[in-house]
Amino acid sequence: MAAATARAVNQVSTTPPVPRKTRQQAATPHSRQRAANAASAVAELLLNATPAELDRIERATSPNHEDALDPALWGQPPSRAASITGAVANIRKQFEVRRALERASVGRDEAAELLGTSEQSITNALESHRLLGFRQGRRWLLPVWQFDVETERGMLPGLGELAAVFPGGLFALSAWVQQPNPDLANQAPRQLLSRGKVEPVVSLAKTLTAAGW
Repeated sequence: MAAATARAVNQVSTTPPVPRKTRQQAATPHSRQRAANAASAVAELLLNATPAELDRIERATSPNHEDALDPALWGQPPSRAASITGAVANIRKQFEVRRALERASVGRDEAAELLGTSEQSITNALESHRLLGFRQGRRWLLPVWQFDVETERGMLPGLGELAAVFPGGLFALSAWVQQPNPDLANQAPRQLLSRGKVEPVVSLAKTLTAAGW
C-alpha cells in the first residue's frame, strides 16, 4: 500500500506543467500559498485512502490504462490533472460521509448504556456481527440507526446477514438502509428490519452491485 500511495502522491506533482507565461501571471504570493495548501490537502487525502481508492486513482490517472475508450467514438479522455481532481473529489466526499456517520454514532460505553448491558457484551456483539461498527483510532463507533427501542433486544435483527451480502462497506450501508426504497414499497430497509422482516431486505441487498455504492 505504501508503494501505491507514493505513486498516487507522485501523480500530483507530475501533472502537465502550465505554460511559463501563464505561470508567471498566476504566481502571486497568494496563489502560491493556495497551491501549497491544496497540494498538502491532496497528499493527506491520498495518504489516508484505502488500497481500493488508490487503485481507482491510479487507473484514472494512468495514460495507458486498459479501460481507455476509443477517442474516435468517445472523444478525447480527460487530462491527467482533471482525472486527479475528480478522483480526489470522490475521496473527499467519502471522508465527508465518514465524518457525518461519526457524528451519528456512539462508543461502546454509550451503546452499553443504551442497551443496559456491559461494554464486553457490546464487544461480543461486534465480533459476532449482531452489531456493526468501525474504528476511529483505537475507539469503536457504532452507528445509532441500528438501535431500536421497539425491538426485543434494542437492536435491529439480521445486521450480520445483511452486511455479509451488501456490496458496499458500512458507510454505504448506513446510507442505503435509511433511505426509502421503491422495491420495498417506499419503505426504508431499516423500517422492515425493525419489524423483524429480514429476508426481503437481505434479498434486495443481494441484487445490488458494488458500482452503485
